[in-house]
Amino acid sequence: MMLQTLLMGLALALHGASPSRAQVPIQANFDASQFQGTWYVVGVVSDDQGFLDSKDNMKMPVALVTLLANGDLHLKFGYPTPDGRCQKTEETLTRGAVDGQFSNAAMEQADVRVVSTDYEHFAVLYLETQKGGARNVWLQLYARAPELFPEGAQKMQQLAPQVGLNPSQGALLPKSGPTLLHRPVCGRLLGATQFPVRAAAMECERGGGHDVSCSVYPTLLTINSSPPPPFQHNKQYL
Repeated sequence: MMLQTLLMGLALALHGASPSRAQVPIQANFDASQFQGTWYVVGVVSDDQGFLDSKDNMKMPVALVTLLANGDLHLKFGYPTPDGRCQKTEETLTRGAVDGQFSNAAMEQADVRVVSTDYEHFAVLYLETQKGGARNVWLQLYARAPELFPEGAQKMQQLAPQVGLNPSQGALLPKSGPTLLHRPVCGRLLGATQFPVRAAAMECERGGGHDVSCSVYPTLLTINSSPPPPFQHNKQYL
């Protein structure tokens, strides 16, 4: 299948060396005004041990991105809980010297880069954290709808070995039941009315009661229809 072809190269091109920051690209002519709005975090790859221990139980968050007057980005993340409530976290990404590059001292994110985006469908983000002297790298796949977008998956597949990540270190995050923004409590908590929500996102998850989930990054096409795992979330893995 197409995605299998896209992802095969990841398993064949792994290298242990970690690149310098200068080797990680940034979206050319990044436009933060187009980047703001509603995104779903559909996939994550990282060498962080805490993430690796928890990734199989994580759920897909929704993010609302706001461009601040000074060029920083404010992000609100929302997660539905089993009892119908919405759990929210917030963070601010401080604008760097180059458009599309940010940092977040509060989350110990020394380098955050929008590597690639078409603004309408997908975005690939690179993050570097420095915690207690330990360096970890992350790739996050954002999508405007709660589903995998092939071009975004290809971009992340190509970048992963370049930043020293391997297939077993990633996961696609399963959907969180009914679309978050359809839940009034989540919509109010996240301030969803601030942004035009994409039609594709609002039309998702009209089907059956079980989530369609993909287990880990090297087997993105091993799709199984099964009840979602118990809710689990840790904001440091965003």
